Amino acid sequence: MRIFFAALFASVTSIASGEGVHIHGRFNVNGGNMPPVVVMHNAGEDGNDLSAVVKDGSFSIHVPVAAPALYNVRLGRSSYELMLSPRDKDISIEVAVKDDQVADVKVTPDAESEAYKRFYAMMKLNDSKMEKHFRQCEGAGCEQDMHDLLLDYRDDLNDIRKRYPGTYAADVLCAMRMPAIATDISHTTAEYRARYFDSVPITHPSLLATPVYHDMIVNYIDFMLEGTLNSEEAFIRDLMTRAKADSKVYNKTALSLFDGLLWHSREKMLAMLIRYYDENEAALNNPVLAAKIHNIRTVMPGNNYKDIAKPDTGGVVRSLKDIVQRSKCTLLLFWSPGCSHCTEEMPQIQTMYEKYHSKGFDIYAYCMDMSPQHWRSYLREHALPWTNVLAGFPEEGKPTAGNDYAISSTPTLVLIDQKGTILHRVAPKNKLEKYIQEALK
Repeated sequence: MRIFFAALFASVTSIASGEGVHIHGRFNVNGGNMPPVVVMHNAGEDGNDLSAVVKDGSFSIHVPVAAPALYNVRLGRSSYELMLSPRDKDISIEVAVKDDQVADVKVTPDAESEAYKRFYAMMKLNDSKMEKHFRQCEGAGCEQDMHDLLLDYRDDLNDIRKRYPGTYAADVLCAMRMPAIATDISHTTAEYRARYFDSVPITHPSLLATPVYHDMIVNYIDFMLEGTLNSEEAFIRDLMTRAKADSKVYNKTALSLFDGLLWHSREKMLAMLIRYYDENEAALNNPVLAAKIHNIRTVMPGNNYKDIAKPDTGGVVRSLKDIVQRSKCTLLLFWSPGCSHCTEEMPQIQTMYEKYHSKGFDIYAYCMDMSPQHWRSYLREHALPWTNVLAGFPEEGKPTAGNDYAISSTPTLVLIDQKGTILHRVAPKNKLEKYIQEALK
């Protein structure tokens, strides 16, 4: 985290008479050292952090706040989330430090921060219940169960509104997450899906102040999609059309979509988003998104694979190219011994290898660890029969294979045909055998 001492004091002078919140506080230290500075990072904005020197146990910062904003406050080795609102002109913070760690923080007034923390914890709890329902519920009673979940969610949101009236969490975030509940119970899920983003205040100046909007997008991608190509394409285009009302929200929406689709391995939807980006590149004038799309475009299905050459357990450099050239179908496996999902899926992958290796299927397993200790130990214990190589420490100035293939999680299964064409950048385990069979025909 960057610290700008001189910039802070210059900014305090320039904005002292303008909009903002004066934050002052004191440290009570019991063991350890007095933190030298307090640093404030705006969670919803890019740019410089604000910081203040701690003098005689006290600090003072003037923060320009024109709209509600969530700040991460670095207090020595610990951090604290602080929700600021223009209506709170003066905030006092008392910090108790024990052995260099923050033991307690008292904020006065604390309504905005307390409301946000309670809201966010409640939102996460209810969203986890929704996820479980979408993934596990089957049968005639699902619509009634969904209806009951939404009623509970609504009651929890209304409780926040009653307990913290006038706060950003109560007035904006609760309204934003208030679920649409169908009068006809049999339409509950369809109504919830269709109206999920209806209450998002696209043009509100503080929509991006918290991760709530981003979380909504990622949740929809993760477990709420209907699963047909038409509905997936419609979701991307409808959401981007909504977001177009505000240029900043438009760009952030595209980034959240990209990150969510990449993280949850939505390969076909990622291709849809890339097409949308190509059609609207001028409007989406976003260097970060452009770089991400440029990087992943080269390894999407239909492109040639990128070679990898790394040492095996004997120190011999083994290349992916050698495996691809002699095989009808190659699985490029990105994995790590410390990844629980990797160890869970490895038996299935080994079964596929044993079943199809004689027919032209092979595996190049790229361990993303830097240290060889756990890798060697795992290979000794499990005797994985294919080509195994280790990423090792990255070379300065050179992208890693994980960067080249835009790997966001492990295991990632990349399927390559005998011509060196990427068939699937992310092959789901439940379809792996089908894809192998098709490639071996």
